[in-house]
Amino acid sequence: MKYPTQTPFLNSELPTSEELNSLMKKRIIRSATNKEVHTSAESIWRECVSDYAASLLLEAKLIAHRRKDDIVLSTHVEEALDAVSKARKRSWMRKIAIFIGAALLGAFVQGFVNELYAGHTTLVVVYTVLGFFGMLLAFWGIQEE
Repeated sequence: MKYPTQTPFLNSELPTSEELNSLMKKRIIRSATNKEVHTSAESIWRECVSDYAASLLLEAKLIAHRRKDDIVLSTHVEEALDAVSKARKRSWMRKIAIFIGAALLGAFVQGFVNELYAGHTTLVVVYTVLGFFGMLLAFWGIQEE
């Protein structure tokens, strides 16, 4: 006769790996949520949440204003959420563009001077093209939207 139990370990059957993973996740989440937050960490995350909420609300109000609506609707907030997340992705891409552009410009400066003195015109042209693309990437990354 089987008795109902709370955990699968007391049953005659062994728990599946999914059940074990579920139990471990619950324990990890429970132990993680029981952690105390230091006051300085709490003030930082409250400030970040406040800044994010303010930018989200401002973007939603701008969308409502552009559409000449009287109030901010949930659709405005959802669109603002998309706009804010896309802006963060663009910011990340711009940082990468600045980094790659700066590397190409650095290669241009060093290679152009070296190959110019060595008399290798083909490599001078290659380094000039690298410098041109580096400037384009860097300026695209630096420009404001």
